[in-house]
Amino acid sequence: MRTRHRLPSRGNKNIQAAWAMLTLSTIAGTASAQTPLACDTEVNGMISTPTEVDSFSFAVAADEIVGITVAKTTPSGLAFSPAWRLVDFNGSAASSCGFLSTARHLDCGPLDAAGSPYRIEISDNGENDTGSYSVYYQRLTDAQSCDQTALTCDVPTTGQIDNPLDTDLFSIAVADNEIISVTVLKGSPTGVDFQPAWRLLKSDGALADDCGNVSSAPQRDCGPLPASGSPYRVELSDQGGNDTGAYRVRFSRSTASAACEQTPIVCDLPLAGQISPVSDSDLFSFSVVEGETVAVQVVKSAPAGLNFAPSWRLIAGDGDRADACSGFTTATLQNCGPLPVAGNPYRIEVTDTNNDDTGAYNVRLQRITAGQACEVSPLTCDVPSAGQINNPLDSDLFSLTVSTTEQISVQVIPGTPSGLNFRPAWRLLDAAGAGAGGCGLLSTAATRACGPLEPGGSPYSIEVFDQSTDDTGAYQLRFQRLTQSAACESAPLVCDVPASGAIDSPLDTDLWSFTAVDGERIALTAVANVGEPAQFSPSWRLLNADGSTASACGSFSTGASRDCGPLLAANSPYQVEVIDQNADAAGNYTLHLQRITAAAACEGDEITCDVVLDSTIDSPLDSDLLRLTVDEGESIRVSVKTGDSAGANFTPQWRMLAGNGQLAPDCSSFTALATDCGPLPAAGNPYQIEIIDRDRNDTGDFLAHVQRLTATSACDETAIACDDVVDGAIDHPLDSDLFTFDVSENEFFTVTVRKSETASETFTPAWRLIDAAGNAASDCGFFSGTLRSDCGPFAAAGSPYRIEVIDQGQDATGDYRVHLQRITSTTACDAETLPCDTTVADTIDSAIESDLWSFPVQEGEVVRIVIGADGTPPENFLPNWRLLANSGDLAPACSFPTGGSVECGPLPAAGSPYTIEVLDQNSDAAGAYVLNLQRLTSAAACDQTPLSCNSDTAGAFESPLDSDLYSFSVSEGTTIRVSMSSGDLGNTDLTPAWRLLAGSGAPAPACGNFSTSNSLACGPLPAAGNPYRIELAEQGWNATGPYNIKWEVQGGPCPASQTMLTQAKSRRTHGGSGTFDLDLPLSGTPAIEPRSDVGDPKVVLLFSEPPVATDGSIGCGDEIVVTNGSCDGIATNGNALIVDVTPNANTCVSVAVNGLVDFAGDDNVSFIRNVGNVNNDGTINVLDLQQIKNRLLQPVSAATFLYDVNVSGGSINILDLQASKNNFFNANASPCP
Repeated sequence: MRTRHRLPSRGNKNIQAAWAMLTLSTIAGTASAQTPLACDTEVNGMISTPTEVDSFSFAVAADEIVGITVAKTTPSGLAFSPAWRLVDFNGSAASSCGFLSTARHLDCGPLDAAGSPYRIEISDNGENDTGSYSVYYQRLTDAQSCDQTALTCDVPTTGQIDNPLDTDLFSIAVADNEIISVTVLKGSPTGVDFQPAWRLLKSDGALADDCGNVSSAPQRDCGPLPASGSPYRVELSDQGGNDTGAYRVRFSRSTASAACEQTPIVCDLPLAGQISPVSDSDLFSFSVVEGETVAVQVVKSAPAGLNFAPSWRLIAGDGDRADACSGFTTATLQNCGPLPVAGNPYRIEVTDTNNDDTGAYNVRLQRITAGQACEVSPLTCDVPSAGQINNPLDSDLFSLTVSTTEQISVQVIPGTPSGLNFRPAWRLLDAAGAGAGGCGLLSTAATRACGPLEPGGSPYSIEVFDQSTDDTGAYQLRFQRLTQSAACESAPLVCDVPASGAIDSPLDTDLWSFTAVDGERIALTAVANVGEPAQFSPSWRLLNADGSTASACGSFSTGASRDCGPLLAANSPYQVEVIDQNADAAGNYTLHLQRITAAAACEGDEITCDVVLDSTIDSPLDSDLLRLTVDEGESIRVSVKTGDSAGANFTPQWRMLAGNGQLAPDCSSFTALATDCGPLPAAGNPYQIEIIDRDRNDTGDFLAHVQRLTATSACDETAIACDDVVDGAIDHPLDSDLFTFDVSENEFFTVTVRKSETASETFTPAWRLIDAAGNAASDCGFFSGTLRSDCGPFAAAGSPYRIEVIDQGQDATGDYRVHLQRITSTTACDAETLPCDTTVADTIDSAIESDLWSFPVQEGEVVRIVIGADGTPPENFLPNWRLLANSGDLAPACSFPTGGSVECGPLPAAGSPYTIEVLDQNSDAAGAYVLNLQRLTSAAACDQTPLSCNSDTAGAFESPLDSDLYSFSVSEGTTIRVSMSSGDLGNTDLTPAWRLLAGSGAPAPACGNFSTSNSLACGPLPAAGNPYRIELAEQGWNATGPYNIKWEVQGGPCPASQTMLTQAKSRRTHGGSGTFDLDLPLSGTPAIEPRSDVGDPKVVLLFSEPPVATDGSIGCGDEIVVTNGSCDGIATNGNALIVDVTPNANTCVSVAVNGLVDFAGDDNVSFIRNVGNVNNDGTINVLDLQQIKNRLLQPVSAATFLYDVNVSGGSINILDLQASKNNFFNANASPCP
């Protein structure tokens, strides 16, 4: 029965304490006021009202310590928090745990027996909720313990926490200052939240001086423990007090004198062990001398569980951790030391890492301090030694001494017989057993450099193992002294003289020495000799005099050649160490040293610009140096090829080096190709071209050639003028020729290069374009065997540009011709003006030449161009043409070379003036040609005749390329019939053809294609196409003669007559050379009249019908009005009005037509008077002078009349040049009225 008491508010602790004392003293003698509590028994209770107090009693012996636990359980309110305190039999607060506490667990005591029985009072801490709880107490003093189990050393014991608050006690007796190791592990079955925790108690129940705090650590070392606390108890519980489960507990005695079981271990003799059960641990003992270092190996063996992982540590004789290797580790090998003799005997403790599995293991001890080694073999420099690992845990020791600060290299490779898994690993130790010379860690590297080694560390030991300690086998071991002064063998290496060497056994190494000056760079090459075993691969590295690896080339490499440097004289003499790469073969090799710093070079020839040098690679490892000096920023081109006498496998390669031996900033990698190098800084002078055999396996002659590409440094170049054909010759397969010229900003030009007829079939000239700096030009910058290419646009800043010509395969010689044509209209050097509807004749004087003909167009104009051979053409001569815009770029139509007749357009005026380039189709023949331009757009037509309806009209083809235009207009939807016939039926070569054109120049929607039909209906025709034109031409463009033409309305009357302005011309009389007309467009951009006014200036206006004034008389100021000039008279000639016009200087002159009967059409014709502006670009400048100059002494003709600026006739002369120069920089007047 429980007695419940209401406690006062917690607000006043003094009142609370007084009340508690009064109440407890009142009920102390009432047996029913409390519930007896048995040791190690959990009891459940309930606080039913917030102010209830429950009481549980138990008796104690004198000075006893008890552990009390009170925990909240379910069901409970959210605010419920059980609080408790301990009172004596008369209700007074106990001397320990007497104050109210919410602590889950407290140790209480030592308690005075006079207060017994004691009571635990439990209430809600806040007196504001109710709930369930559990209460438990354990007697911790050994003499009063209600349940404890004695533990046996190294014997695991299992237990069970049956209730969450349960604790179990296990007793251990110890000797004075003994150290023990306690292991507590979770067993099975266990709850999800169960986690065993433990602490160590003395016999009186107090916490032990070590391990007294509760911990869930599975293993702890406890001690040293005084015997006065014995027997000690391990108390186990659930860490969270909220679950149950099984556990295992074991202890071992770590102090050597008290150890329950330990096995002596002998140097270099593996021992087998077994961890079973999972919490087991084994001890292996040994003793050391003062300061000794030992190596311990522990490896898993079979049989073993999947999770078994042996771990180990070293403990001293007193059970404490050793000074080295004191923490558990899974390392299979570890050095331990230096160890003090005071720690003897030492023990290796082995256990399972996670204490969750069992298995077998092997443990081995090796004494690695030189004086204590159990077995060691001496090594001799550069003499291989054989060894055998007889047991997977076996290790062998080999000793060597050094007398000065020294570097060594060590090689260890497998031998035979060996197990499949055997792989020798090794490390270097000093006399004290410490890792030495950077090689103290275990490595399987076949070769390693170790050092520096000091004499004080002697004797040094090389320890050899099986890497994975799972197999056995034979091995070979060798060491080499790398320090030059201590080397056991070294041979001198001479510059550019191949040295022969031999690796006599797989572990052999050779040393070769040489001296270097400060900052020097060298190239080293090592190759196996022909016929050596395939697996033999010589590898080398560079060492300083002290044996340390050089800062460059200090690592072994099988690359045939490497550059090394810069080198320091202070580190001389340097040594080259040669080995077999895999230490598995022997063989002969050749080694070559080349000094590549110019100042230290042992050999070098000067190479001259554009002069082919002939030399020889005398041995497969030979290299030749060719020296040259460059200007700042210069670019060069280097070509190297095989000479006349060479082995079948000889392929010369080259690279560029600076004077200091460093790689040049360009062309620094070996190549067999001709390559541009640059820009090169002058600071790198003198540069060196190093030439070798590509595979270092053959010898032979080579040829080398350097061309200076930078204009200011060029050694041999030829100026090429526009439209000139220059002959050249590639005199040697490596030769190159340069042709220089300037360009204007954004200029285009065409380059043609063709080999001569006498050149060999194997000779193929290739060319490219380079700028003044020697760089590949932005266009046409790559070598090409293309016969002809357009190049541009180019920046003038790159001038002078050069055409570089070579033999494409650099394997043949021959003659060639090169031609440059400037195709930008403002810079064209020889462009003739092509008049409309006038057949011009000219000649392609050289097979690769081209002629230029220019003409202006109006916006959207359509033209037809036809070309043919003049007379009987030479064999292979096929005249072609193409159309270019004023920029020199391809025109939007007719831009590809073609022969015969082609229509071009509509053409944008922005491209005007356009240029026709005439050339031979294959650039392989010269000959005469004829060319004709016809303007097909009505507003721009130069010669079209009005054709009245139903009127038979006769005409004639005056030249085979001639075409005639007849104009008329129709009403909307009219269908017409066109009738045409030859006027000379006896001329079988004459076949007139015709077609119908709209006013725009495009083919009409009907009858738009040439036809030889004598009669054909065309329509219906839209009025928007007016004025329509019938174009007549000879079908084959190869005959002349008469024809007849007529049109009529199909099935209807002719339309009413209209007078239309169809054509306008500016006319001058050029002395005795005759009268020449400049076509004036009827709309769009006005033409420029570059001729002076001394040649009886006139404007000729052509109409579709004879013009008639409405007032009966055509006169100046009425029907004809001239702006920016004067009308001086008018003459009528059929359909033409001839107006005498005196233009004002440098103005846009306008001639307006008014007051004509039935006049319909354009009423205004304009032209710009700018004397001397022959290239039609709007400003008189040096380009106009150049065009006139290009035609000096040429007769005035239909092709040249515009250049007769002073209109004197005869020929183009210096007075024409002066007339243009007098108006220098005059610009066109604009806008026109």
